[in-house]
Amino acid sequence: MGEITEVFRGADFPEVIRAVDRNFGAEVYSLKLLFRDEQRKILEMILAANMADVDAVYRQLHMQNAPLIRFLSDIGYPVAKSFHVAAELVLNASLRRSFEVDTLDITEIRGILYEAEMEKVSLDGAGLGYTLRKTIEKMMHRFQETPEDTGLLAHIDAAVEMGNALPFEVVFWKTQNIYWEMLLSVFPEYRSRAGQGDENAGEWVRLFTALGAKLSVRLPEG
Repeated sequence: MGEITEVFRGADFPEVIRAVDRNFGAEVYSLKLLFRDEQRKILEMILAANMADVDAVYRQLHMQNAPLIRFLSDIGYPVAKSFHVAAELVLNASLRRSFEVDTLDITEIRGILYEAEMEKVSLDGAGLGYTLRKTIEKMMHRFQETPEDTGLLAHIDAAVEMGNALPFEVVFWKTQNIYWEMLLSVFPEYRSRAGQGDENAGEWVRLFTALGAKLSVRLPEG
């Protein structure tokens, strides 16, 4: 089985078949013989390997032709459909990967968005909005567990600001709910410490208040 696993990871499917023959004989095997969960796991591995190859081809095509695509778009000249499809697939995939990481690279994301705008690429607003929403929610959960992490708070603030400026909607209602819980449970302590001259607490309150404004959550008076 170890031999088959190593060959399978290399996505060399003819060799996988030969390895199966060597280990199990020349019987006919089918994915249909496996339970549904095992079928899904194997199919996901096969699809992932093939999609990686496809993605690499499109990225290479886009890299070679991006300057030409931008020039043609800028002067209003029709862009060949194959170039436009490559740009759309590559830039949407790049944004999705950038939205999936635990720590968002805001500068990188803005660069991809600028490139998409210059090349007049249609973005998958629903899919990208969902991915970014889930990532920010995870960040907010981490902040709820470590409210003293002012750096994480600043990063969430920047991420929400970027999300509000995107050319598609990002729904923040779960993040708003967590924020409201912290507003009631954590904020009073930091506001009290800030009022006593604690500079770190003062910075925390400033960032937390700014995040609330971006989330459209109104802070209570007092």
